[in-house]
Amino acid sequence: MGLRRAMLLLLMSALLHVVAADAASTTQRIAVIVANDGSWQGIRGKLTVRQLARVYRRQYLLGRDGQRLHPVNLPPEHPLRIAVSRKLYGRDPVAMARFWSEQYFNGISPPHVVDSQEAMLRFIANTPGAIGYIVECKVDKRVRVVLRLKLRVTGSADYCAE
Repeated sequence: MGLRRAMLLLLMSALLHVVAADAASTTQRIAVIVANDGSWQGIRGKLTVRQLARVYRRQYLLGRDGQRLHPVNLPPEHPLRIAVSRKLYGRDPVAMARFWSEQYFNGISPPHVVDSQEAMLRFIANTPGAIGYIVECKVDKRVRVVLRLKLRVTGSADYCAE
């Protein structure tokens, strides 16, 4: 009887953990952004999630016009980066570390990392070919939205009220 009770308590504890994590998450509208100076010509047609994943994995290095592409990330522990990474790769940023180690030895560097969404806005606005992501409510005239995502984001961060 003791083992059954211990298993039941363990199961209930795990369930409470999942419920608490879900309660701490929100659905956010994520804007994939580029500079608003007209320099972004895209890849091929309208940008898709699959194409965006290829840009971030550095499989697309040049845009349609031959301009070098510069994908930009938030820090690996940032909740928004975790959500985007899960959408693009099906893995957390930490799980991507091995992939980037292998790529680095093949001469391919990982995307540039900035510290905050404001830093993302500034970098994108001032770097030709740069592409990044922020919560949609932070989009301003410096950037243009090329793709919108609706993602479940866990943890506390600089989000928009729904």
